Amino acid sequence: MIIFYGLKRKPEIARVIATLGLVLGDDYSIIDNVQALAFLPEDVGVVVCGLKYAKECGINGKFSALNGTTVFSATLGRDVYITSSLNSMQYNPNVVQDFISKMKSYLTVDYGINYEPQHFVIERPSEFNDNSAIGDKQLMVFDIESSGVVFTDRLAYPNSKDRVLFTVFAYNYDEAFMVDRQSFVNHKEEWQAFFSRKDITFVAHNGKFDILGMRRDLDLHVRI
Repeated sequence: MIIFYGLKRKPEIARVIATLGLVLGDDYSIIDNVQALAFLPEDVGVVVCGLKYAKECGINGKFSALNGTTVFSATLGRDVYITSSLNSMQYNPNVVQDFISKMKSYLTVDYGINYEPQHFVIERPSEFNDNSAIGDKQLMVFDIESSGVVFTDRLAYPNSKDRVLFTVFAYNYDEAFMVDRQSFVNHKEEWQAFFSRKDITFVAHNGKFDILGMRRDLDLHVRI
C-alpha cells in the first residue's frame, strides 16, 4: 500500500489521479492529515508530493535535490519519498512523465515490484485483454508511429507519402497493445466503431499529430 500526502481529491486533478491508477492499480490512498502519517505501519510507503508538504513533514532543502529521493522525517519518525507537487503535475505533462518514472524506480528499489508491461500484437479491438473491462470512461492512451511528420500540414500532406506504420494502445500500466497499419485497413469498420465509443476517453500521446495521422491516412476518426 502506498499513501500519498499532498494530493487533493478534486475534479481538476483527474489526470493525476488516473496516472496513479495506471501505476498502482487500487493499491494506494490519499491522506490530508500530516499527523496521521506518523501512525501508519512501517510496511506502508509514504509519498510526499511537493516541497510545501515536505516542509510540513519537517524536511527542508532544495526540491531539485529532494525530488525522487527517500528521506527520513524526524517529525514522523519514518522514511518518506519526495516527488512532484500537485500544481506542477497538473499543468506540465513532462512532470507527469517524470513522476511516473520516479515512482517506478521507488516501487522497484524499495518494494521489489516490477512494473515492466507485457506487449501484445492484435488485429482488432475485440482482442484487447479483458475487453469487457474497457469502458465506463476508461482512459485509452494511444501513440502512432509514422514514416513522416507532415500529417498536421493540410497543404503538404496530400502530396506526401507519409503513412501510419503502427499504433500502440494502453489502458493499464501492465499491458501494451500494438496494431499494425494493415490491421486497421482490414478491420476498418470495427476500429471506427471502437474509436467512436462514448464510454472510453481516448488520449493521444502526441495530441493533434496522432489524431490527424489516423484521420488523414487511415480515414479513422477518433472521438476525444
